[in-house]
Amino acid sequence: MSEITTNDYVYDIETYPNVWTCWIGSLRTGRSKTFEISRRTNDLGPFKAFIERIRTRGCRMVGYNNEGYDYPVIHYLLTELANVRDVETLNRKLFEKSKQIIEAPHFKRFAHVIWPRDQIVPQIDLFKIHHFDNVAKSTSLKMLEFNMRMKDIRDLPFAPETVLTFDQIEHLVGYNEHDGDATKLFHGHTLPMIRFRESLSAKYDRNFLNHNDTKIGKDYFIMQLERYLGKQACFTREGGKKKPRQTIRKQIALDDVIFDYVQFETEPFRAVEQWLREQVISETKGVFSKLPLESMLPFIGYSPVGELEKVQTWLANCEEALTTGEEWPTEPKVKQDLRRLSVMLDGLEFVFGTGGIHASLHNTRIDSDDEYVIIDLDVTSYYPSLAIVNRVYPEHLGERFCDIYADIKAQRLKYKKGTPENKMLKLALNGVYGDSNNKHSPFYDPQYTMAITVNGQLSLCMLYEQLRKIEGLSLIQVNTDGLTVKLPRDQVDTLMEVKSKWEKLTGLDLEDATYDFMHIRDVNNYVAKYAESDEVKRKGAYAFIRPDEEDAELGWHQNHSSLVVQKAACAYIVDGTDIRDFIECHDNDWDFLLRTKVPRSSYLEGDWGLGLTETYQNISRYYIANEGPELFKVMPPLPKDPEKWRRMAINKGWKVHVCNHFTGIDPDLINYDWYVAEAEKLVNFAEREEL
Repeated sequence: MSEITTNDYVYDIETYPNVWTCWIGSLRTGRSKTFEISRRTNDLGPFKAFIERIRTRGCRMVGYNNEGYDYPVIHYLLTELANVRDVETLNRKLFEKSKQIIEAPHFKRFAHVIWPRDQIVPQIDLFKIHHFDNVAKSTSLKMLEFNMRMKDIRDLPFAPETVLTFDQIEHLVGYNEHDGDATKLFHGHTLPMIRFRESLSAKYDRNFLNHNDTKIGKDYFIMQLERYLGKQACFTREGGKKKPRQTIRKQIALDDVIFDYVQFETEPFRAVEQWLREQVISETKGVFSKLPLESMLPFIGYSPVGELEKVQTWLANCEEALTTGEEWPTEPKVKQDLRRLSVMLDGLEFVFGTGGIHASLHNTRIDSDDEYVIIDLDVTSYYPSLAIVNRVYPEHLGERFCDIYADIKAQRLKYKKGTPENKMLKLALNGVYGDSNNKHSPFYDPQYTMAITVNGQLSLCMLYEQLRKIEGLSLIQVNTDGLTVKLPRDQVDTLMEVKSKWEKLTGLDLEDATYDFMHIRDVNNYVAKYAESDEVKRKGAYAFIRPDEEDAELGWHQNHSSLVVQKAACAYIVDGTDIRDFIECHDNDWDFLLRTKVPRSSYLEGDWGLGLTETYQNISRYYIANEGPELFKVMPPLPKDPEKWRRMAINKGWKVHVCNHFTGIDPDLINYDWYVAEAEKLVNFAEREEL
């Protein structure tokens, strides 16, 4: 963890109808103070003086979602309410402001934001740095308390609308301090990211401080485009507002984007190519899924959906209608997830999508041995390289875009892995493709998006089409930017020849790796051990290395529940370690803990039996136990039955011990059977209970 060298202050606020508190602590000295505005005390004056003091000293304030919530409330207090003396008015106004921010619809989420140029004290927002403002990664501070393994997990002690008593205010002050401590702890985990952003900001004279990684990469690319193409390359000014330059297209003929070198010999892939060339699309989302059966006719004979009896009957009726001129038959009802662009080849389903291609063996273990070897081939910087080599670019940015892209790729090679420059250039390379389909981005050109994803998938199919000619070779999986095969060891030179020819044809580079084995549940969940190495790759359900550990596999936004399960399963898969022995001898108590979360509209209930129930805080930590209640999520009634609250079991049939204040596992209380059973599911490819 990097050394703290700046005089920053961590803070957190709480707002209720009759009290406002702000805990603030120095990262340099460790001292902290809670300011309060309520009927029992009014610290507005001291708070204003404190903020002015840290402002004049050039300090910064660090929070969690503070740019979205905490600081706008503070800014409102220090500007609009600065001269208000009546405490009740202050509390009422602050609570109203708080509600306005919390209840603002998504499209007005920036209405209350105070931009950096107007902030009294500069803000560092850990929430934004980690990109938790992305809906898919959104994570509460309570979830982080679990993932950071804090001794206490505390949920909001009182409903937000509650008018608090003095005793309750005292409780709130303690809760505020706890949240401040959690924010401080997460700042420690985030410090290397902050230092990285500080170094970039100093080098390029641009504020990267609260940028997430993706935004850093995109902004650097924009800087380079403006440097070489002019200040108006990416944005224009209209009515005083900055507007991104874009290429808007009413429709895209996919035949126009497929590269000249694309051609196939095998019928399933030829059918996919034919279908793609016939498509003229007006929307990129879902273009490869939820297809009408009639549109699937060019490839339906190679698709799993074509094997359904009702589809075969419909196809026969279609042929008859073509022959007799009778009315075209009505399509049978088929599940949406089956009606997609996919074909079968060599026993695997190749599924094409806007995010990339995938195909995989399922629920099996593949081993290298004296005769056969597993080889993985990955394309280096696949999507950037496709654009650079084939001169694909967003139309409004021009072909020079490719030269700038290539220069960024070349620059990255000059810096060692792990340096801020290498990381930033990697982000710049990888951020463009996703943003080319972002309607708010200066990279927006959906034809560019489709050119990259379509040709990326077809090129990998061409690679496999040649590899499958190798005697004894079998495909294990294909996934977005590479594929994995098993083949006779005496055919490795032949594989390398195919690899070289494909590289020459496409202009792309393939990296190869050898595995001792792969334990595969599906394309996104597997364990692979590298040959002649102790290194193991774990993906999806098998990952367990936490984000504060070296070679992290999990993100802070992911669920870190019962990591002993993944560890035990992988110990068995890799070394043959007995699962029960591993679990019962495991000495890290934190790895046994689980967490659950229910929304504020619901509540968490423990059922002890015999009509005895207990309510727990909505975000709770626990472990599976021999004695204790069963947990239930209790949800509001549905309109059809307005009197009936709904109960959903959590870890159905298992008792738990709730430990939001954690002092360690009771060895006589914990029930190891659940952990053993869950680890065996990973080993035996059974679906785990959703945590």
